[in-house]
Amino acid sequence: MKITTSSPTARVVVLFKNDCFQTSKMMEDAINTISKKHLTQSTRFVRINAVDAPFLTTRLDIRVLPCVVSYIGGKETGRIVGLEGLINGTDLKSFKVENLERLFLGQGLLDRKAFDLNVDFSKTSENKSIRTGLRGSSRTSYDDEDSDLDI
Repeated sequence: MKITTSSPTARVVVLFKNDCFQTSKMMEDAINTISKKHLTQSTRFVRINAVDAPFLTTRLDIRVLPCVVSYIGGKETGRIVGLEGLINGTDLKSFKVENLERLFLGQGLLDRKAFDLNVDFSKTSENKSIRTGLRGSSRTSYDDEDSDLDI
């Protein structure tokens, strides 16, 4: 999918959610916290209720909610399906906003200078588990020209 924005370097994080799901609410709260903390940055945070956008969710092959899709310069750079890589097994209590924020930082969606410098990046086991939740953007199931989303 290609997102057209006013800047070729624009960063966009799109949350596909369903308000009936606890995990969607958790992810939405975490993204709200991150967006408030990084308010002055050029990253745009968008929420889409998947029930209200069936064409878009089908077109982007969104099958599990919540789903966070990130874009830089209009190209998909990452995808978080459910809470994969952000929790330990099925323990929802292990979900931490800092892990999601660290993931966004690693993807280049947030600037390091605005990131909380008190976060310890030496925890390699946490960093490793976060990376496993990403799915690359090498999808060929549709033509980029047909799937443009103008924001």
